[in-house]
Amino acid sequence: MSDPVTVDKQLPVLLEPLPKNRGVYVTNQFVLQVKTWGTLSGVTFRVNWRVERAGILPKIDTHLLTADSAKTIGGSPKYLPLGNGYLTIVSVSVSTSATGLPQRGQTFIEVNLQDKQSAESLGLKLISGYLVWGRDLEWTPDNPFDEDPSSGPGYVHSVHTASQALAASGVVVWPSGGTGVDGARWKIKHILVKLVTSATVGNRTILLYATDGANNPSSGAEGSNVLIEWVNSATFGTGRTVAASTTERYMVTTFAVPATEQGANLGITLLTAMSQPIDMFANANFGLFPVVWIQDTAHIDSAADAVVIDLVLEEWIVPQ
Repeated sequence: MSDPVTVDKQLPVLLEPLPKNRGVYVTNQFVLQVKTWGTLSGVTFRVNWRVERAGILPKIDTHLLTADSAKTIGGSPKYLPLGNGYLTIVSVSVSTSATGLPQRGQTFIEVNLQDKQSAESLGLKLISGYLVWGRDLEWTPDNPFDEDPSSGPGYVHSVHTASQALAASGVVVWPSGGTGVDGARWKIKHILVKLVTSATVGNRTILLYATDGANNPSSGAEGSNVLIEWVNSATFGTGRTVAASTTERYMVTTFAVPATEQGANLGITLLTAMSQPIDMFANANFGLFPVVWIQDTAHIDSAADAVVIDLVLEEWIVPQ
């Protein structure tokens, strides 16, 4: 390759023309549309791209952007202007985070090529994938990066609820630890319920279920899509009276628990094994709002009985 020479406006020029198939030709009418979805706030990521013109040295542009706030699904896109030339490479990576570096399943990014005169994307998706520390997502004309957001390994974490009154309407736990989450997938691998009864003796009929249906637990309605259910008269044993001032633990799990470690050793009153995790989706368009719910349907002393719920789940983002 010849050495660069200098012409008008002091622009370095290459004597060889740019190969025609090297990139996608763009003008200043086009922008990079960047959208993020995630459960971490304050994630800053770096977007790099290169536009080349025949006879001119490549220019690399870098922008730092901050991901949308926690649990924002389908937040406002960001637009990055492009110049005239051939777009030959686009890459994104995590730069910093005030809330911890994202793991796979937490922060999803999508980069599209868009005409800035139109609200619609050009249909050219450049990058679609999870931002993970130490991994760059890169697009080139021959190698777009596009991964399925709801497959592969997700973000495994736990959700813990502090002790609270069982209440007549029961206790509801959202897998995400919050309400109003749309566009997510959870696989619940483990449920541990700790029930502390009051001094009132009675046969508490414990109902524990997970549902992705449109439900209203406060009305006592179970919803339309009960995924899995345990009730006193079935799994928990018919006619068993929960003694006064007693602590019981109910475990529903996909994890292997050796028989020698069950019962008194772990303090587990009843253990149920799941062959597969409970697969739950949140989608407002279909009325899917996953919850795990526990209730004493006999209402022996719901105001004084206390319950603690712990979940272990794997989480993905499903962009809407």
